[in-house]
Amino acid sequence: MKNIVSDEGLKKQVESSIMAAEGRVKGIQQFITENKVTGKEVE
Repeated sequence: MKNIVSDEGLKKQVESSIMAAEGRVKGIQQFITENKVTGKEVE
């Protein structure tokens, strides 16, 4: 598979951005799990 980004500096920025986004997603997932967040509203 060909690399989409060929510039090395830009490639490193893209990889860092992806890793940061993955970290945020994992943090949100952990928050949801720990706080038992569901789609239901509490009255």
